[in-house]
Amino acid sequence: TKGTISNYENGHSTPSNEMLKDLADILDTTTDYLLGRTNKMASENNNEKEMMEFFSTPKLNLFFKEMAESPEEQMEELQEL
Repeated sequence: TKGTISNYENGHSTPSNEMLKDLADILDTTTDYLLGRTNKMASENNNEKEMMEFFSTPKLNLFFKEMAESPEEQMEELQEL
């Protein structure tokens, strides 16, 4: 609620660790930023983490490997898709 957020901002109460994590996720930032431990709003590793999750999917690895070995004509068709 607005009152709860106001209490956090004014130092009258503090969010639980779970709430802090949820707030960071919703605001697309880090808990360190919310706690004032850094001035960087977003983690520099967020994009890297997303890429690692994306490429660690076995089906995607196979797809991209096969795509790289495809003839030019098939690559153009895949790009259109």
